[in-house]
Amino acid sequence: MRTQVTQRDQKLLGILAAARWLTTRQVKALCFPQVTMEMARRRLRILASGGFVHSCRTNRMAEALHSLGHNGRSVLVGRGWIEEIRLERKPPKNIEHFLGINDIRVAVERSAQREEIPLNFFFAYWELLHQGWEFRIIPDAACQFVYQGKELTVLFEYDRGEESPGYIIRTKFKPYAEGLDGLPFSRVLMVVETERRRNQLQQYTAKHLSLDSGMFFFITLEDLNGSWNLTSLIS
Repeated sequence: MRTQVTQRDQKLLGILAAARWLTTRQVKALCFPQVTMEMARRRLRILASGGFVHSCRTNRMAEALHSLGHNGRSVLVGRGWIEEIRLERKPPKNIEHFLGINDIRVAVERSAQREEIPLNFFFAYWELLHQGWEFRIIPDAACQFVYQGKELTVLFEYDRGEESPGYIIRTKFKPYAEGLDGLPFSRVLMVVETERRRNQLQQYTAKHLSLDSGMFFFITLEDLNGSWNLTSLIS
């Protein structure tokens, strides 16, 4: 039986082309927010059986991961998708970092919809490179939204605690504080794994960054996945 691709399925395929790898939880949040998790899983299984989605697990206990399938690419190309689409069968080695960035994507999309805020774009770092990003520093993600008639650009960094605070200040925060010529941005949001790490980076930034440390916000991944809103970045 041929799988009928719905409009909602097409949205999913487009998101997978951009996000590359998503967990079932992330797919549900972005594409099936009104249905149960089991219904989302069922739809993913149907799309996978038809070659529209590729699904796998890194181990039996891990949550399923999903990328675009060959038939999914054909659907997008047939509907005018012009950007290069790379089919991936194995998750990247840095999949935890990858999924953390896509958690930021989920939080931004969810907040924009909930608060009825126009979202001009959300790009992860791999999308920024395809967009011709030419600045000296590449954030993990960037978004632009409209609030009270003004366009606001926010940059995101996802930290898993693998680098020293000094390294982050030197290679990330100081260049951001000095500005990116030609790219006005409002805030940099650092997403971290634990409260302890958030406190550590906040204190270190306040102590060692003599430039504009007020542009930096810090939040745990758990709080980001909760009721976080884009408007919390507006002062």
